[in-house]
Amino acid sequence: MRLFSTFIKCEDRVIKENQQIILDCFFKNTDNLWSFKFKLEEKEEDEIHNPLGLPSNHPIYDKILKYKVEIALGKQDFSSIPKFFKDWGSKWDYFLAYVNLLADICMDRNSESIENVSALISLQIVSVILNDPEINILNEMIKKDNEEAMKSGIILHPIANVH
Repeated sequence: MRLFSTFIKCEDRVIKENQQIILDCFFKNTDNLWSFKFKLEEKEEDEIHNPLGLPSNHPIYDKILKYKVEIALGKQDFSSIPKFFKDWGSKWDYFLAYVNLLADICMDRNSESIENVSALISLQIVSVILNDPEINILNEMIKKDNEEAMKSGIILHPIANVH
């Protein structure tokens, strides 16, 4: 992923043609077993975290709080992001690099690339991830585990730095 990113950015300049090539050959390639798929699932009533007490007809409640995001790598079954980390921890770094590369594809306000990336991962999905307390708990757990591992001079996993 880092190599792809270097083809997109060179000396603080974005190469739009390379953004499109990587988008077409890697992200939009349906045969790519190393691509993630994202989907929204409605939460059960008892799973909804609503710290502001928003009414259920409020747009933030209706579009963000009542949903959770599930992901799948290649042909794997969909699972929540925390479950993916638990079951596939060795692929966590890859997941974060994948998402960061999607962000690189959108650099320099490349509207065509942004439109294509939005088809892969919508703004609603990103918003749900950013507001998901389960992701915050996962980040705190990773941070704590990394602090312990640092005592031995290693870092286990990067955190999903969403805030």
